[in-house]
Amino acid sequence: ARVGNLKLADSLVRWCFKKSGVIRIDHVEHRLAASDSKFPSFYTIRDECEFSVKISELKDGAWVPYKSDDVQMEFVRIDPFVRANMVADKSGVFKTKFKIPDVYGVFKFVVNYARMGVTSVYSSNQISVHPLRHNQYERFIEN
Repeated sequence: ARVGNLKLADSLVRWCFKKSGVIRIDHVEHRLAASDSKFPSFYTIRDECEFSVKISELKDGAWVPYKSDDVQMEFVRIDPFVRANMVADKSGVFKTKFKIPDVYGVFKFVVNYARMGVTSVYSSNQISVHPLRHNQYERFIEN
C-alpha cells in the first residue's frame, strides 16, 4: 500500500538536505544613479542611488533566477532610514532606486530575506555618507 503522505515526506526530506528551497545571493551592486561607476567610496547627502542584488534558487540541481515580489532593501545607520521594495527582472536581478537621506554618517545596505520554504539570505555592505562640501551649498544672495 502506498503511503498517503509520500509527496509531503519527499519534499520535506529534499528541503532538509538542501536539495530544494535553497536560495543564494550571487552579486550585490550599488552606484550613483547618474553614473556608470560601481561601488563608490562614499555618497553625499541627497544623492540618487541605485542598488541591485542578484538572487538565484537551486532547482533540480541547477541555479536558476529566483522569482519573488517581496524582496526588500534597507539603508540603515542605527535604524533603517530607507526601506524599499525591489523589482526583479527575468535574470533574477532585484533593483531599486532611492534618494540618500539628508543625514550623514556610516550606513549599511542590508538585504535580510527570510521566508518560509526557502533558506534565508543576508547581505550587508557598509558605506559612508558625507555632508555637502563648502562649494556645493545653494547660495541665496540678494541685492
